[in-house]
Amino acid sequence: MTTSTQKTTNAKANAAVERAVRMVEAASVVALDLETTGLNPHHDKIRLVQVSDGEKIFVIDAFKRDVRSLFEALAREDLKVLAHGGVFEWRFVYEKFGIALDNMIDTMLLA
Repeated sequence: MTTSTQKTTNAKANAAVERAVRMVEAASVVALDLETTGLNPHHDKIRLVQVSDGEKIFVIDAFKRDVRSLFEALAREDLKVLAHGGVFEWRFVYEKFGIALDNMIDTMLLA
């Protein structure tokens, strides 16, 4: 891959993160799911971040993109973040970024 092709690819991928952040900022409720390399937030890594407002879905490769701005947007107090087994997501986000998603609603607990 040439340098100009890499820059174009990186710009498109970064634009996807920015679009995901804008979607989260405009939403009152979003769903969150993480895919990780294992179950231990102290040792394992976040692989994919998936967010949706019910209309749009973003799947972000956390190995290739800086997802901090997305998690910062998700921490907004007036936002409801839905996750199934949300303690898993909460622990990984807190361990990796120091961001507490205290606005999370755990659908597994609600069930």
